[in-house]
Amino acid sequence: MSEYQGVKRICLSVSFSLIIAFGLLIHVNCAEAGDIGPNQGFDSVLVLGGQSQSITTTQAAPFGTHGVFILSIDNVSIESRISFTTTTATGFWTVTTITLGSMIPIDMVWGFIPLSGKRTRNDIPAIGVGLTIVNVILTSPVDAANPVQYRINVEGKKP
Repeated sequence: MSEYQGVKRICLSVSFSLIIAFGLLIHVNCAEAGDIGPNQGFDSVLVLGGQSQSITTTQAAPFGTHGVFILSIDNVSIESRISFTTTTATGFWTVTTITLGSMIPIDMVWGFIPLSGKRTRNDIPAIGVGLTIVNVILTSPVDAANPVQYRINVEGKKP
């Protein structure tokens, strides 16, 4: 039985390391590399028992990725969703949440802009970490004077 516990610990530490590495790669400032992917961003939130955190961001390019590193304390699950404050834009969005220590570690939802409402839902240990990645692909014209604004909401569910 101790063999399986050792393997489980190794798997958890490798998964945690990969999530941290992936989060740091998302955080790279691509604007210095010839303006490739200037809308990529990375934020971190602390979600205490039953609380929610929101991040508002804008996008002035046809494609953008935004990552949110989550530290959850005293929650049994976390939910992530996207909502658009700009109603004239059209396109496609995805929200993917990856957590450590859950039975199903990855959940993904998608939809069309400006519609929102679908949520990812992941169970999480009492003290857990996760990563939410939001991709937005626009089919309507956008520029710096007329960006698309959206909010990423991460909500903890208390036991």
